[in-house]
Amino acid sequence: MNKSCQPLLLTALCLVVLSACSILDLNQHKNRIFKYTAPRDAQWSGYGIGSSPVVAGNKVLYIAGYHWQNRVYLFVINQNTGKEIWHSKDPVQNFEVSGDLVIATTRTPIQNLNPGRERTIEIICYDLKTGAVLWRKPSSVQQFEPRILGAGVNFYFWMPGFEVYALDKQTGELRWRIQKDRPDSPMAISTIIADGDTIYSATPGDSLLVFDGTKRKTKNVFSMEKVEANLVTGMILLEGKIAAMDERNGFWLLDPQTGSILFHESSGVTGRSLYLKGERLCYARGKTLHCINLENGTELWQRNFPGKISNPALISGNHLYQGTTGSDPHFYCMDLTDGHVVWKTETGSIKGSAVEKNGVVYLSSQKEFLALSGETGEILWRSAPDQYEPAAGPVLGDDKILYVGQDSNLYGYKLLEKPGTKSSSATGSRGEN
Repeated sequence: MNKSCQPLLLTALCLVVLSACSILDLNQHKNRIFKYTAPRDAQWSGYGIGSSPVVAGNKVLYIAGYHWQNRVYLFVINQNTGKEIWHSKDPVQNFEVSGDLVIATTRTPIQNLNPGRERTIEIICYDLKTGAVLWRKPSSVQQFEPRILGAGVNFYFWMPGFEVYALDKQTGELRWRIQKDRPDSPMAISTIIADGDTIYSATPGDSLLVFDGTKRKTKNVFSMEKVEANLVTGMILLEGKIAAMDERNGFWLLDPQTGSILFHESSGVTGRSLYLKGERLCYARGKTLHCINLENGTELWQRNFPGKISNPALISGNHLYQGTTGSDPHFYCMDLTDGHVVWKTETGSIKGSAVEKNGVVYLSSQKEFLALSGETGEILWRSAPDQYEPAAGPVLGDDKILYVGQDSNLYGYKLLEKPGTKSSSATGSRGEN
């Protein structure tokens, strides 16, 4: 080849490669409606963090940033335009939306901006529309942020091992407080959750307590002497029932109306994959997904996976969707009636929860955002954050799907109306037994 032609050939090859990359990038982002680019007040030396978005009317709220320097903030974005409405000036750990108010706790210092100086942890109430600080109160234990239980008439907080208390939503004034040394209630020394103004407290070997947060009054107390007295590490509500996990990964399903124990598994339960639909209870123990009939306690079916169960189950119609990781990085669709595998698709590990809309399942994998046909498992589109990886699972907005990346940015994509054509990324495992 003439040497004078080599630069021209190299240039042509580069243009072809660049053109192909542009076409790929265009295809990857063809459903993108907007990308909100979060401001950074410092250069990052690694991946950031981000929470699943929360939709409140036309606003999207999420926490993201670089946690090693405590540069993690609350962002409020217009979901129609993708434009910022406001973001917090204080580093934020957790938040809760209630009407036109947002309550947030500031972060425990991981790496102090001013080494050697203590930072007071605060509870801050923002105006959702403007971001104006309506009030702020120091945490009762300065070096630890309280857990936000929820909001009803009041805002409710729990400081594990210390106290439970309620603050007036408008002023931040203390409504009531129950400290751990009070002999009249086990609430402050157990695991607690709230649903509006109803607070639930479970202490194994002692009691299940149902508490009215508006009146600071116990509604019901049930004995839990039949439940072994070891530490409760977490509770969630499942269709009005309480699912309590203990330190040995034991699992109890409790009825807060009667105090009865509806189901018990002694150990090995994965708390992130619990689902209750009518009398059908699904839970994961190790690498096996179980489905139980609560009426008679019989097991309807079980499904063993090669890899670890990695995300909360998603139920849509008669389908149960479940992701696995490790040696089996797939996303499964199973028939809820008998547990047979309808399809499985190799997606990699799943982050957070998956969601479904119009027959399409949306999820965040280890590297990218994905949309799958709920009927066939076909990958309909895939897209990645502009930098780093997805941070958490998606949520549904108004005619769009919303994701947060580890780059702190918020991504909005069009919802798909119909599943696409067959993709080679999906496996041919329909009807697997």
